[in-house]
Amino acid sequence: MPLRQSTGQEGKAASQNLQDIRLFLPSDVVPDVPCSEKLTSYEFKYRIAQAHVTLRDLRERLIVRQHMFNSKKRYSHGTTAITRSNKKIELEGMRINELAGRYRSIREKLVVLSRVLGDWSWGSTLKVLEDQDIRGLTTEDRRHAVADKTAKKNKLGEGKRRLTWIWFVSVPRRTKEEKSGEGGMRVLERTQVESDNEDDGDGSCAGDKRVEDEDEEEDENDAALRIEFCTIRARAHRWQEECMLLAEEMKRIERFWAWEAKQWSEREEAYAQQALSPVVQLPPSEMQHPELVDRAREATRMLAIGKVAYARQQTVMRERLLEDSKQCLDVYGQLAVLHVFGKDLDWRVMVDCAAPLVDEAGQETASTPEVH
Repeated sequence: MPLRQSTGQEGKAASQNLQDIRLFLPSDVVPDVPCSEKLTSYEFKYRIAQAHVTLRDLRERLIVRQHMFNSKKRYSHGTTAITRSNKKIELEGMRINELAGRYRSIREKLVVLSRVLGDWSWGSTLKVLEDQDIRGLTTEDRRHAVADKTAKKNKLGEGKRRLTWIWFVSVPRRTKEEKSGEGGMRVLERTQVESDNEDDGDGSCAGDKRVEDEDEEEDENDAALRIEFCTIRARAHRWQEECMLLAEEMKRIERFWAWEAKQWSEREEAYAQQALSPVVQLPPSEMQHPELVDRAREATRMLAIGKVAYARQQTVMRERLLEDSKQCLDVYGQLAVLHVFGKDLDWRVMVDCAAPLVDEAGQETASTPEVH
């Protein structure tokens, strides 16, 4: 009897660790054991959906951690509050690392399955997740600027901020089952914790509260993405406006140097006419002396010759600057053409972050803004 009881307890203990049970899915046995192509395709589709959901959860946790950084900076004062905030941020970082490891594991399984099915269409979307790719939105990077003055001086500006590829992947929204607590490991864990803290009969209230929390969290994520979209759009408009101003300034500079060269050329002609027939203006008493008149005429002629040389020098300088401005205009003239989604657009129309939609027939339809 004791032996039977101990054996039963061992079996019961072993059955509790459900996550340790191997399911021997095609991705686990394909390299060594032949598997049905149908089952392989089923797991292939499941892994793609699982990878997208994992990226969605990873993006949500990054936004939550950014909010924690902001909350710590604004409201945490004192050793106790700062320590508590650091603990929460550290815990959130562990969750992010766990999601990153889960995504990498899923991608490895996708590679194994793709070698069997020959389908690598997902490779351009579900890329390799590096450590430097796990970053938040650019609007939050500005708030966590480093305190070192040298690093602040050497850091990149607003125009060099770029989102990592994880924010450009279209991820699915949460389903009603996930919001109500019927799907997803994270929701099940929250349900277990809340059920331990609530009495019997309050499950519906706890479930309703959980659904509200999920809705609020998703609304916050959508708001963060909208803010990021508006920031990127304003940044693109600012750069486009600078390009427009630069192109207009270069055109005005060309016209200015052409006008300056023409002005000095006309002055050169006027001074040359004075050198050919100098006009002497002397008092009547000095006009009676031919020597004084000849001396004054020669001085006027030499002065006119000097003015001609100076005007010629200034004209040549303006002409050289005019040629340089024309060359620069040829280079910067390319700013007047905007290449957006493979099309040339008018540079005077402010560009919008909109991608053309393509229907099943391959025809472009109305465009909707992309929120990255």
